[in-house]
Amino acid sequence: MSIFISYSHQDKDFVDKLATHLVNHRIHVFVDRWEMNVGDYITQKIQQAITDASFLIVVLSKSSVGSDWCKREMNTGLMLELDLKRVVILPVLLQDCVIPLFLKDKLYADFRKEFANGFCQVLTAVASLNKEFSGRVQNEANIFTDFACNCGKRGEYFEFLIDLVEYSILPDQPHTILTSITFVGNKEASKKFELYNSLGKGWLMKNMILMLCAEDKSISCLN
Repeated sequence: MSIFISYSHQDKDFVDKLATHLVNHRIHVFVDRWEMNVGDYITQKIQQAITDASFLIVVLSKSSVGSDWCKREMNTGLMLELDLKRVVILPVLLQDCVIPLFLKDKLYADFRKEFANGFCQVLTAVASLNKEFSGRVQNEANIFTDFACNCGKRGEYFEFLIDLVEYSILPDQPHTILTSITFVGNKEASKKFELYNSLGKGWLMKNMILMLCAEDKSISCLN
């Protein structure tokens, strides 16, 4: 699972706190100041990050609702919602402001008075993709990989997500590599998942997908 955070840089202290809490819950986040490097094509990288994200958190404040860049990110998220027919945009209310028209009928996480309560609301919203299992693999003394698998149904379709984050703390070769894989089932697969889930065997769909990947040489060679 990954979350793109759309915000005004005037609210960067709040965003850093929110993003850090999400990372501590093993949720990958895209914050432009964390991810962008000199030479990156800004529009291209941000558009790709929004498209790849499971959710788009929109931090609503007096400064963000007046930002043309934030409006572009929100419009992209809205188009994804219409196209994918599932919840993509998660509004986060940081302070009283004029809420954009297309977000007025959405419930929002309220951070105006208390951070902890608002953060719990965010975690509840993303819980539609339940974490099946997670863990860490130690590849070498200074290199390790965190992994997490999530599956569930959003909108009309079943989704199975695999996130891998490889970290290196080697003094001469520090790096972080994120690999995110999303399987989206068609209507038939989604109905099967609903049936398995009703029988207490929702794990069957996950296992079948993993088995098919293991048998497909073009996919298994990526391991």
